[in-house]
Amino acid sequence: MKKSLILLVIFSCSGVCSAQNNFQKAYGGIEDDDAKRICRTSDGNFLVAGSTLSYGVGATDAYIMKVDEDGTVLWAQTYGDADDNYFEWAEETDDHGFILCGYTFSVVKQNFKIILLKLDSVGQIEWQNQIVMSSVARAYCIRQTFDGGFILCGEEDSSAIDGSLLLIKLDNLGNLKWN
Repeated sequence: MKKSLILLVIFSCSGVCSAQNNFQKAYGGIEDDDAKRICRTSDGNFLVAGSTLSYGVGATDAYIMKVDEDGTVLWAQTYGDADDNYFEWAEETDDHGFILCGYTFSVVKQNFKIILLKLDSVGQIEWQNQIVMSSVARAYCIRQTFDGGFILCGEEDSSAIDGSLLLIKLDNLGNLKWN
């Protein structure tokens, strides 16, 4: 059985940036857990997104946690179903909530779908969406746009040989505007 922990090391810099270790902690359970993105939030805390086999209801579930500047977990949530679910990106939105993207993979159906979640400031789902392409598609980054919507980038592999750049514009509720 493979055991993997999420290791989070936070450094602070001032002036010339001589790094001072503020905290070092390991998070996770007895199974494979993975962190893909960390970002600082406007309240001085940190948001960490990735995936977990240790917690949740499905095989691999997407995982997000918010920790304070001492590394104490303020809240943590898993999102998923019977398929494998992965968060690749998370960032704070203008309303101090969070936007997340990633993908889900169905072993049974052998297909990928893009997953999107909009959370409030305490990790509760405001809306969620899945984008099904005619091929393999994964989302790796999402940013809020000036009009309050979102722009997402990732890859699409319609040939099963080489992937292509995927760019998707969404409205403020995660509905597809163009790709």
